[in-house]
Amino acid sequence: MVGLVEAEEVAGFQEKAGAKCSKQFAATAEKNARYLSDRQTANRFIAVSVLKK
Repeated sequence: MVGLVEAEEVAGFQEKAGAKCSKQFAATAEKNARYLSDRQTANRFIAVSVLKK
């Protein structure tokens, strides 16, 4: 019985760790997407400013 309990504890820990990593990955992906879209917006503004001159 002890082996089964330990296996369940390890499985639970792995699930929690996996969920935490997934959340961190999602947060990082969101930050990267925002950064890239902000840069595109800035680049569009610069292009419009240059074209107006």
